[in-house]
Amino acid sequence: MERKILLIDSDVEMHTKIKEFLKDEADYTVFVAGSGREAVQMMNQEMIDMLILDVDLQEMDSMTTLDNIRKLPNGSKIPVIFTGISDKKIVLQTRSKGADGYLAKPFNQELLKQKIKEILKRIEHYQEAKTILIVDDDPEFLKRANLHLDKFYKPVPVKSGKAALEYLNDHRADGVILDYKMPLYSGSTVLNMLRKKEQTKTLPVIVMSALDLKEIRELCGQFNPYGYLSKPVSIDDLLEMVHTMFEQDGVVQSNVAQENTQQESVESI
Repeated sequence: MERKILLIDSDVEMHTKIKEFLKDEADYTVFVAGSGREAVQMMNQEMIDMLILDVDLQEMDSMTTLDNIRKLPNGSKIPVIFTGISDKKIVLQTRSKGADGYLAKPFNQELLKQKIKEILKRIEHYQEAKTILIVDDDPEFLKRANLHLDKFYKPVPVKSGKAALEYLNDHRADGVILDYKMPLYSGSTVLNMLRKKEQTKTLPVIVMSALDLKEIRELCGQFNPYGYLSKPVSIDDLLEMVHTMFEQDGVVQSNVAQENTQQESVESI
């Protein structure tokens, strides 16, 4: 299946390098745009599958360019890899825009190819999107998690355990991301109620908490979440755990605990 990649970069030499590097990939066709305006015009002409977007665009900056592309019918969920200088602040800015990756220039070309393949593989694998209930009383986390999970799944953000249980009374979900410490309904209370119901007793749940992971395992006890993540939660770690959870054909494995590092990387998101 042919995949169309749009490279948006004012550096003509970069156009040549990337097109030359990817020319042996039979499934890729690389289009180039030297400006944000040109990119938006091209998106109106072609069904593009992925963007490689330089952060240092002139005239129309990269964030405005992406905002305009997101407004197009074929651009609302298009994956994007940003390229640019090695700067943590810029990396975080692109992350807030829903970036799928960030490669610091000059980047390793093999790393670019690997990132492209990884993203396209996930998109193909999750075309029949699974529904994930995200339960957290932190609106900023809900917004950020929803933005990134929406590329592969159907996220449903709710602000309390009570709202989550009410949703599951009338709707089906394939997985739950659950903050342990919330008002009224704690994580163990929600898990207890889920495991008592026939329709949700095998529902995979990822628990998040600022408490020590060993303590959380003990508090959850017999209710066996799929996995645990330490707060503040890295979106990369969360996505990796969710992807792994659904790659196991829906089988819930209990007591899968992972201690995740929270390091930010300017080389890859």
